Amino acid sequence: MRRAEADLFVLELVRESVAGGGPSSFIVRGRSMRPLIREGMTVHVEPLDPERARVGDVIAFTLHGRLVAHRVIGFTGGASGRTLRTKGDARAAADPPVHAGDVIGRVRRVTSRRGSIDFDAPLWRTVNRLAAFLSPIAGVLLITCYPPLWRRRARAAPGPAADAGRGG
Repeated sequence: MRRAEADLFVLELVRESVAGGGPSSFIVRGRSMRPLIREGMTVHVEPLDPERARVGDVIAFTLHGRLVAHRVIGFTGGASGRTLRTKGDARAAADPPVHAGDVIGRVRRVTSRRGSIDFDAPLWRTVNRLAAFLSPIAGVLLITCYPPLWRRRARAAPGPAADAGRGG
């Protein structure tokens, strides 16, 4: 199965499960929500009425036929109704407006080998709202203050300096 087909398959599985009133989960591929949500983590999604979304919530939605999990940073009203403004924490720019029909659900929890984060815990509700408030400058801060997110370090090739401590 090609990657695009696999992505569509996961999108439909998550959408159907949540639309049926149940939770669903998927594994993150991408870096747009770093450092909080990293590639390889499992995102657990629960149903959400888009009208009940709050600033700071991390929601799952479709964008250009792909499954995306980004933070709600605001709302806009237009002729087509209320839309959600979202943005990945590690991105400099916001996403295109998200319409109610594109919302799949709310990310309730993320898990990794190191543990889990429950977004309903009071501490994480506060962190998420603060992240949304800082969102306009978050991408710039991440790029400026935490460059390891954007560059992979090259591993040093073994050489004389690496072998010097072994004795011989």
